[in-house]
Amino acid sequence: MADFLPALGAVSRLCIATVFLAAAVGKVRQPSPFAETVMRYGLTTPRQAHVIARALPMCELAVGVLLAIDVIPVVAATLALVLLGGFTALMVRTTRLGQSFPCNCFGANEVNIGPALLARNIILLLLGLVALIAGRGSITGEPVETYGQLVSNWLPIGTATVFMLLVVYSVAYVDVILSRRVPHVGRRRFRAS
Repeated sequence: MADFLPALGAVSRLCIATVFLAAAVGKVRQPSPFAETVMRYGLTTPRQAHVIARALPMCELAVGVLLAIDVIPVVAATLALVLLGGFTALMVRTTRLGQSFPCNCFGANEVNIGPALLARNIILLLLGLVALIAGRGSITGEPVETYGQLVSNWLPIGTATVFMLLVVYSVAYVDVILSRRVPHVGRRRFRAS
């Protein structure tokens, strides 16, 4: 029954590995544009943005290599989902705030954050879930004989992953709502008498 699962998992895993490796190489070759993007999110100081711009590509490189060599596929796919979930939450926040600036996901580029990049990330998240669930068939790497075994093996990890993604998206959504309700520093809605 599960003969197609390893092949489907391998294709998904290699697609995501390619994306992570290309993104890491692009950011390593041109770190300044990505640091600028990190600063434009408005969540870090310039110094923190430069540290993130140097460290994140190393994380992407490690995840890409782990996905490509298929040594610990469950861990690699989970890390990929965590990173993609974070990236996507930031894109949702940016889009909902009405902002638009280059993502510089693969080094310097002119592709602005918006619906097209959100769609790309959703596809990558789905591929990550496929890689996580279908990559080995079971957590231990043993072949799965029935659909019931597949579900019982992956239900806890799948549930945890979906919960984590919901938390990430909820935090981004609440951040957008709060940023619209709280007046910005320097803007007063009333005059002091």
